[in-house]
This record gives sequence, C-alpha cells and structure tokens, in this order.
Amino acid sequence: MTFNSIANKDKEPFHHCMERLFVCIDYYKNAINRGLTAFKINYSEKF
Repeated sequence: MTFNSIANKDKEPFHHCMERLFVCIDYYKNAINRGLTAFKINYSEKF
C-alpha cells in the first residue's frame, strides 16, 4: 500500500469534508455579520 494509493482512496471524503467546512465557515461568517449588524443598530439607537 503506497502513500499515493492511500491518499487517492481518502481524497474524496477529504474533499467533501473541506467543502462542508467552507460551507460552515460561510454560515458562521454570515451569522456573525448579522449579529454585528443587529448589535450596531441597537447600539446606535441608544445614542
């Protein structure tokens, strides 16, 4: 079992995992941005 055959066997799940990771990062980035926007609106209304 060479390293290449192991890497090729695992490439698809790894690629799928990376795709899901980036989807998660995008999701959290959007959630954080929405949270910051809501915070800024609430914060600016107080002054």
